[in-house]
Amino acid sequence: MNRCGYTRNRAAAGSYSFYCNKKLPFMKSHRDRGMRGRLVVNEAR
Repeated sequence: MNRCGYTRNRAAAGSYSFYCNKKLPFMKSHRDRGMRGRLVVNEAR
């Protein structure tokens, strides 16, 4: 991670799901509460 707070990675073009995996006992997980998303990676031009 650089000082601006982001990283640069090389990933194959495609669609990737991500989610928060934190969970407290006796509570819904963050994922179940909607903390999830999809990242779409396009080929470089």
